[in-house]
Amino acid sequence: MVGEMGSSLSGIKHKLNKTKNKFLRHKILREVYRKFINTYLRFKKRPSILRLEITNVCNANCIICPRLAHKRKLGFMEFGTFKKIIDSSKDLKIKTVLLQNFGEPFLHKSIFKMIGYACKNIENVNVVTNGSLLNNRNIRRLMNTAVKELSVSLDSMNPEVYNKIRRNLNFSDVFRNIENLVLANNSLPKEKRKKIRLTMCKMDINSAEENKFVRYCKTNNLIYTINDVTSWAGLIDADTLSKKRPDMDIKYIFPCKNLFDELVFLWSGEACICCVDINGKFTFGNIRDKSIKEIWNCEKMCNWRKIHLRGKRNKMEICRNCDYQPW
Repeated sequence: MVGEMGSSLSGIKHKLNKTKNKFLRHKILREVYRKFINTYLRFKKRPSILRLEITNVCNANCIICPRLAHKRKLGFMEFGTFKKIIDSSKDLKIKTVLLQNFGEPFLHKSIFKMIGYACKNIENVNVVTNGSLLNNRNIRRLMNTAVKELSVSLDSMNPEVYNKIRRNLNFSDVFRNIENLVLANNSLPKEKRKKIRLTMCKMDINSAEENKFVRYCKTNNLIYTINDVTSWAGLIDADTLSKKRPDMDIKYIFPCKNLFDELVFLWSGEACICCVDINGKFTFGNIRDKSIKEIWNCEKMCNWRKIHLRGKRNKMEICRNCDYQPW
């Protein structure tokens, strides 16, 4: 049910971005809020998606990432912690696990052990990477796993622009890795092929490349996603990066879908409010002490959802400045 609403909200967001009249925008928002509020009220007793930060260490320093504002201790999730999360997920019949949050997952020395265990117990295991460590050896190992989807960031097809955005990475290396990944995937029998998704974060420096990016993806039968740059709840100056960002007044009306759909675990085992909480300031318990079910249904987390349902998310510190739209 919540997933259906997410799909509907994507269309609504598109309609709102095309509607310039402020009165009409708010009229649409009021009508849609009334239509969908009952769906949110019937939120599930378990998450649909788990986002697992197996490390918060990264080999890049991207201009779209608040790396400099990150204050948490750097570390790598222990396999025992990972196993406990996956076992708890299996008990709840959670079908999707995403290996990514605030770090590059392929820096974890046990990533393939983790992928293997997750794939044995979870229906959909997806991995998000900046692509820099997808060498031929790692690609071969990936092709031998049951990973359903691999998402790679490619913010520009222009080497100079890419290197300005993805600082510390090299366009030639990453693009070669993507090409090799596509070739390796296409060599598999159809039933064993992975979904490969390329993602682009749209901003002024790369806005002229959107059509080129889409053509490349379509030519190679790749899934693609183009996102608007976000401020990470005010931690970076997104308006400087993109002067044509869509109006975010929708954020004060709708509850955030992620609160009702997704649970984030940091490398330490702590469950936090969402992927925007990069410093783990708002946590609800540790998997070492509590089950996913206990964390998901704890009083503190339920109260956050109720505040969003009452249309008062702007009263909450991290949500007040958040312009992330997960629809």
